[in-house]
Amino acid sequence: MAVLKYTFAAKFPKMMEAQKIGRYEIIEEKGRGAMGAVYIARDPAMDRIVAIHKKLPNCHLVMHGSSSVPQDLQDELRKYGGNMKQTWGVPVEEIQLGIKNGVRKINVDTDNRMAITGAIRKVLAESPELF
Repeated sequence: MAVLKYTFAAKFPKMMEAQKIGRYEIIEEKGRGAMGAVYIARDPAMDRIVAIHKKLPNCHLVMHGSSSVPQDLQDELRKYGGNMKQTWGVPVEEIQLGIKNGVRKINVDTDNRMAITGAIRKVLAESPELF
């Protein structure tokens, strides 16, 4: 299940009757704030990956833009002066489902950049004498 932030639906709740936002099927609303609402949603595109794997089991797939954007990496980055807005990525469970169904390359550049940037900021903050 994907966590989806969608401001439009928060401002126009009557439009939510279909229980879908774009391609996402809304499971439940988790909360609301000044910037919008957060929903737990299901991405039916994952069903497509399963279907492709069943028809072409030897076909290797790539998941583009599949960073999980872990909360601990966001927190570490902010703790040492990073100015990253709250965001959500692809849930690890969906990445694992993709792996079980033929995905052989997962692009997680955002996770890597967050980890490296957070680590560098930490060293600079805690050991300024080294620089």
